[in-house]
Amino acid sequence: NYMKDYYSQWLNNVTVIPNYMPKSWLDRYYDEERLAKNYTLNIKKRKKPRVLYAASGAHFDIAGRNKNQDDFSHIAEVVRKTCNEIQWVFIGGYPPYMKDLLDNKKFEFHPWKWIPDYPKLIHDLNVNMTIAPLMDNTFNRCKSDLKFIEAGAFGLPCVCQDMVTYSHAQHKFTTGDELIDNIRNIVKDKNTYMKACRKAREYANTRWLEDHI
Repeated sequence: NYMKDYYSQWLNNVTVIPNYMPKSWLDRYYDEERLAKNYTLNIKKRKKPRVLYAASGAHFDIAGRNKNQDDFSHIAEVVRKTCNEIQWVFIGGYPPYMKDLLDNKKFEFHPWKWIPDYPKLIHDLNVNMTIAPLMDNTFNRCKSDLKFIEAGAFGLPCVCQDMVTYSHAQHKFTTGDELIDNIRNIVKDKNTYMKACRKAREYANTRWLEDHI
């Protein structure tokens, strides 16, 4: 709707259609027993939740033209500080100004898969939740909430940037410290975590493509 309002300055009768997920693509991996098992393995035994950020290089100042200011830069410091507490997992791209952490195996990086195999990649990584940071600007306000609903398809809680893009998200943050507080609160006990998983899936169930054709 933000994009609709933006273009309505110059065009009449602008409509927008939300992003919807095909069930045949993303509705094969929701498994509460697996979510509970991954909680026990990663958080109870290893004491280190696995937190995913799936993002292309377009989210990062790859060429250094913006003085390392991008969709991730406002949380970069806190990610550095919490590498021993949280297993950060990146798919697709990672901030070039954090390559030293990758070189020292402080976070995981996995390249993109062919799009039909993307859901299985996330499934096989056994992550406990995802994040969706964004720089607050017009371009990002016009984006869809795809990262949020994709996570929900797996039953994964997603901690989203507190902006209009993610108005439906259950967990939101503005600063890096707020992001970490959200992560800690979600995984503080198994009951709280499983409730967050079910709530994430509940909203994702409203966004299947086949239900909106």
